[in-house]
Amino acid sequence: AISLGSIYLLQITWFVAWMFLDEKRIQSGRSGLVPCLHIKEYKPSSWSQVGYGQIVFKKYTKLLSSAPFKIVVGITTVLLAIAGICGCFLMRQKFDFILLLPKDSYLRQWHEMKVDLYHDKGWVAKIYTDSFDYSDLHKFENLTKSLEELERSGTIIQGYDCWWTALKRYSEEEKNFTYWEDFANSEHFPKVMSNFLFSSHGAKYQPNFKFSSPLVCGQVAPSIKSSRFEIQYLPFDGPKEHIPAKRRLDELINSSGVPGGFSFVKVYASWEMDEIITEEMQRNIGLAMACIFLVTVIMLANMAVSLMVFLAVTLTLVDIIGFLHFWNITIDIFSASGAVLSIGLCVDYAVHLGIAFIMAKGSRLEKSVGALIS
Repeated sequence: AISLGSIYLLQITWFVAWMFLDEKRIQSGRSGLVPCLHIKEYKPSSWSQVGYGQIVFKKYTKLLSSAPFKIVVGITTVLLAIAGICGCFLMRQKFDFILLLPKDSYLRQWHEMKVDLYHDKGWVAKIYTDSFDYSDLHKFENLTKSLEELERSGTIIQGYDCWWTALKRYSEEEKNFTYWEDFANSEHFPKVMSNFLFSSHGAKYQPNFKFSSPLVCGQVAPSIKSSRFEIQYLPFDGPKEHIPAKRRLDELINSSGVPGGFSFVKVYASWEMDEIITEEMQRNIGLAMACIFLVTVIMLANMAVSLMVFLAVTLTLVDIIGFLHFWNITIDIFSASGAVLSIGLCVDYAVHLGIAFIMAKGSRLEKSVGALIS
């Protein structure tokens, strides 16, 4: 909105001022190329007075009544529409910021070499939790069991590194607890947790906890304010894989009941955009097309012409989106925005022809010719 407002202000100030100066130049008889030169008697050349555009249009209008020309136009339109529809169905949804970089840029070349030499191992995400105590340990047990099953399925994650698994192993090997339920009480849990985090088994997990007060070796652990642990996704090939994977992980976290549990990694911002971009694009195009049809019906006051305008816009939009696939362009925030903006460009000329056809006089052929040359 600010950009459009700035352009409008620029037009009514800067451009209008230059137009005023140009009119003064014309009235004073000065040259348009060298304004300091006065031209007393200007006679335009004969070739500049020839309407080449009108000549071309006259030759073109002769084809409008030709049956072969109509057949060629109809077949071409159908073929382009079929190609556009096929492209729309084959269009993939994927956002890759690398495609925004020039092919000869250093960063693009470095990334391509990195992909060739060091294959993607999948994103590492962290699962965060809110404050908890010994009464919530069974929830972590449920979550780790679900993650183990998910890892064995080999479809979403390739592994996880949770402090809870290491704590159970430590309590069994070092503290002689047969079952984790034996230390899940207010007396043993703070001691076991403190000893675990200062042992060789659990020292690496200390940064994954936030306590209400500093953790001191040899003393019971303070109350836990938050915790986290890591999971590693499998390498995914686009939204068809990573969107269901994230949904499945969120379902496991929510069903486990761990306090305030959620997962996060920076790439989630791109994944969430992938999740909503298609729906947003379809909704915006649908609303724009509905507005176009409504406005054309009201302003043209002619249902037949309004339907032709709507059909022209629809076919143009189908071809624009469909041929993006053949240009190896995927659905992302940029292509979706361009598709929606292109609707406004499509409707402009179609409506111009429609209203010119309505206002023209004569037969259908004469009205068509008048609309083209208007």
